[in-house]
Amino acid sequence: MTDRQQKMHDFANLVSQNAISSGLSWDEAVMALGIASKAIAQIAAQGGDQHPDSCEPLARKRLDQGFAQQVQVVMGATSPSQLH
Repeated sequence: MTDRQQKMHDFANLVSQNAISSGLSWDEAVMALGIASKAIAQIAAQGGDQHPDSCEPLARKRLDQGFAQQVQVVMGATSPSQLH
């Protein structure tokens, strides 16, 4: 695993833990991730990282790429029933 992949893995783990403890249903948590993704794209556009018209489409593309990844979920002490 590369350093960049490890950082993405760690970030995904952190987001997943926050989703479980958020009090949102699983599908509401997924929607919140979409909202956060759009906000990140808009922040990148305002920061001049890319042209504003390309940030949101790239964010959607990257979400799809992430969704296509294989994952292995290992539940610890946190109950999956917290996401209802």
